[in-house]
Amino acid sequence: LMSGLLALSLTGCQYNSTKPIGQQEEFSSEKPGPTNEERIMEAQFKAYAVKDGMLYDYHFDGEYLNSLGLTKLHLMATASDHPFPIVVYLNVPDDRIRPMRQLAATACLKDFGLHEEQFKFEYGPNPNMNSPVAPNLRRYGKTEDLSPVGGTGPVDQGGSASQAPSGPTDGK
Repeated sequence: LMSGLLALSLTGCQYNSTKPIGQQEEFSSEKPGPTNEERIMEAQFKAYAVKDGMLYDYHFDGEYLNSLGLTKLHLMATASDHPFPIVVYLNVPDDRIRPMRQLAATACLKDFGLHEEQFKFEYGPNPNMNSPVAPNLRRYGKTEDLSPVGGTGPVDQGGSASQAPSGPTDGK
């Protein structure tokens, strides 16, 4: 084993080519197009960006959009299967720089090729992104089931699985 490692270390990485030096094929710096998975992922990012539509304080550095804000608006502007106008919710404090933030977002959307009639702004959170907590809490017990075979334990009146005893029982 040691002699094999010694032989490998002495030979090193050698490039054996039948072509003389200088006539080897050049490495291509071009990246192939996006894979199907990358296209699907990008389409989902764009769809969610449009559905969410909110810009928060952290999308801005003062009155200017930061890279996160620019990316979100780019995703929204380049999504191809959305109805116009795109609604951008400025969920930022009502202060002296909020109008300047709207101007920065307007300029950005125009730079991405949209016309003013293709987008509009609303202040506050997106009302379509709220959901009641109760249905999710009702299902929480099912995600935290401790039975060895998920969800097969007895169910109490509240609709959640009863907890199986922990540890062995010896009948005492």
